[in-house]
Amino acid sequence: MINELLNDATVQQKYQFMLYMYPTGVPVPIAASMLRESLRQAERMYSPDGGDPAFGQMVLLGHSMGGLLSHAMVVDSEEKLWQLNTDRRFKDISGPREVLGKLETYFFFKPLPFVRRVVFLATPHRGSELSRGVVGRVSSGLITEADQITDLLAQLVKDNPDDFDRRRFRRLPTSIETLEPITPNSPSVLRRSRR
Repeated sequence: MINELLNDATVQQKYQFMLYMYPTGVPVPIAASMLRESLRQAERMYSPDGGDPAFGQMVLLGHSMGGLLSHAMVVDSEEKLWQLNTDRRFKDISGPREVLGKLETYFFFKPLPFVRRVVFLATPHRGSELSRGVVGRVSSGLITEADQITDLLAQLVKDNPDDFDRRRFRRLPTSIETLEPITPNSPSVLRRSRR
């Protein structure tokens, strides 16, 4: 696709392409946090003082799961993602500062000011029935969460034993599990991350 776009003289003159590759299977809040940090790194490199007007006109093009990650760059999470895990406000949660700080980067974010537009290609905004099928279940079972994340969540449950369902909050849902289709009564990262 990039080759086709670069064959267009106007596109070639006006746009510079950067690609972001993310690890498949990583929970959406973590993958979105990684993308957010990569874009901030690019800002520090290419427009450190905010003086490059072109950088401030960034367009993200997200395909499939990449579209969900791109969407997270232009919305305010408020408390919506956090509330999927507990009714207790984040500021009232006990735990080591480094644990809370890391979780805060995953669940709480603001729109990036230099991203002006997001273009979605085959993005499953409302989920995908494929996540419920055999391929989705098997694929999800093959994904292992980083020990660091498991340790963070275990520490949080230990420090706040009455605020989390230990069976449900022992790990974050994989990206495939996140694609469970939205239904009116189901808690969903997809529903909570919409505008």
